[in-house]
Amino acid sequence: MLTFIIGTILGFVLGWYVLRVLINYKMKLILDNIANAPLPEKDYKRIDLDFMKKEHMIYCYNRDGDVFLASGTTKEEIMTVLSKKFPGTRFMARPDNLKEVGLKGIE
Repeated sequence: MLTFIIGTILGFVLGWYVLRVLINYKMKLILDNIANAPLPEKDYKRIDLDFMKKEHMIYCYNRDGDVFLASGTTKEEIMTVLSKKFPGTRFMARPDNLKEVGLKGIE
């Protein structure tokens, strides 16, 4: 009976140790694959926007070069023009500039 109890305890401890070794080995392989994987490239362009409001029209400019991009009276009009001119492009604007011209946000 004593042999059975000692054998069970030894088997449990040895099994636990082997399981830990195998899990550590597998995690090392996974982490090596992640570390050596190439970084995904961005598949979109980004344009930073700046808005100006004159009377009822809102004019949209590229913040980097002050190049005129679009104009409209609503956010939807401006986004329609921008999405037609620049497909696959994300547009970014500063929140304070959006509030200044009366736009709540551009998605």
